[in-house]
This record gives sequence, structure tokens and C-alpha cells, in this order.
Amino acid sequence: MLQFPVARWPYRYELCPLDNGEVTIARRLAQHFCKNDLVLLDACFWSYGLFWDIQNRDTFFAIPLKGKRINLKSIRRFGSRDQEMRWTPKDSRGQWKKESSPKSIKLRVITYQIPGFRAQKLATNALRKTQISREDWGRLASDCTDDGKFRPGLHHRRWEVERPIEN
Repeated sequence: MLQFPVARWPYRYELCPLDNGEVTIARRLAQHFCKNDLVLLDACFWSYGLFWDIQNRDTFFAIPLKGKRINLKSIRRFGSRDQEMRWTPKDSRGQWKKESSPKSIKLRVITYQIPGFRAQKLATNALRKTQISREDWGRLASDCTDDGKFRPGLHHRRWEVERPIEN
């Protein structure tokens, strides 16, 4: 299901047999993205094909870079915690070649830290700092209450779709 994260309102969904993979379903739902949408993905959706489906709709994505052993090669640095990288995925089955996908994709890898938690990395196809700055990515990841305490921001709140709404 695609959902507006703050309102928790469904945007699109698909009902299908349980043996359909989540990434396969996500790739079908990607056709409904609009230009300049920002899609917040969970780490389990790390997929070259899905990234290309999103990017080819002139849409942006952000996904945690957790424990992934992927072939990232640095292209340029915007700062110590912000850099552009190239990802060349393995294509041992020739899937990306069959789909006429390029051999690699550029990603921006941003490191941020919410006070009291360890540093985290986020990968995105929003490559230019003028699109979304590293600081803005941090604000998407954390939010500040009126009394100055940090709470999870929009990116971390995507998990709210898993919890029931409390009255």
C-alpha cells in the first residue's frame, strides 16, 4: 500500500496472492507516482529495478542504507556526511539488462544522527543539494517538540502504517 505518511491516508494499494513479492508489487504501484513525489522506502525494498521505476517517473526516493553490502563507489563529496556515489548492482541473472536498465545508478548517501541514537545513512536519488539539503534530510528523520526534545520525524514515522490508530 502507498500511504500519505502524516495523514495515514491510503493513496494506492493492491490485493494479490501471498506468493507475490513485496518489491514486485511495489514496482507495479510505482506507476502511480507523480513528478517530484518523495517516496519513503523501508530497507527491505532495496531493489535496482524499483529504484529505476521510481526515478523514471521523475520521482524521488529515500531508503535506509542498513547493513547492505553493495558496491558503492564515491563520485564526489558535498561534505563529510554527504556524498554522491555510483551503485553498480550485480546482474548475474541478466535481469537489468533484459529490462534495458543502465549498468549503474547515482545515489546520494547522507549520514545523519538523532541525539541519543547512533548515526544512520540514507540513500536517495535526489542528488542536488538544492533539491533537499542534508539538513532537511535530517529534519525529515527527526522532528523537534515545543520543549526542544527530539522525536522521530517523517522518515521514521513511515512505520506508523504498521500500528493501529489510537483513539
